[in-house]
Amino acid sequence: EQHKCLEVPFGIDISGFPADREESRRSIGSRHSIPAGETILSFNGLLNYKPNLDALKTILNVINPLLLQQHSFRYKIIISGKNLPEEMGSLQHYADKNIIFTGFTEDIIHYLKATDIFLNPVQRGGGIKTKIVEAIGYGATVISTRSGAAGINTAACHEKLILTEDNDWAGFANRIINEAGRKIQTPAAYYAYYNWRHITRNIMNKIEDISGNRG
Repeated sequence: EQHKCLEVPFGIDISGFPADREESRRSIGSRHSIPAGETILSFNGLLNYKPNLDALKTILNVINPLLLQQHSFRYKIIISGKNLPEEMGSLQHYADKNIIFTGFTEDIIHYLKATDIFLNPVQRGGGIKTKIVEAIGYGATVISTRSGAAGINTAACHEKLILTEDNDWAGFANRIINEAGRKIQTPAAYYAYYNWRHITRNIMNKIEDISGNRG
């Protein structure tokens, strides 16, 4: 019965916009020699998972070349994750093209807090994209293909989730450039929807309602 069902979103521990994003930006910038005036773009995930690997190749071979044509746009793209196929050579071929490869990192939250824009050019693969939920929670703006954001509560994200049509990579690159200078905080409504404490409270209230109706 519908009144006994409750949608439970993927949850995050953080309950509000992080106060230490500037500190994280300075720290990560220092670690990877990224000047203060450059925009930090990022992508992370399990890199031998085909939808993620396809998205990575789109970033490297389609989106980044479009960004490189915009000579006034200063940026770096940080790629994090494990199991990158050996034939891609730790992305050394892209090191002079604004690409930084970290491999697997234990402090991914630190990187997300330092990220201005998280890239999600994923176009297939089942399940909600948990990395989108986490990235927005830690203060990044996410630019995603429409299908790559399936299952996300777009209303709660407000302007922190920018959707582009699948395969519109010129549009994707343009949105990156347009959003780069904007400093928008993740809205309180986002944490009200995705924070675990709020989710748990909703579950308990639903159980109480069902129990009450049964009685």
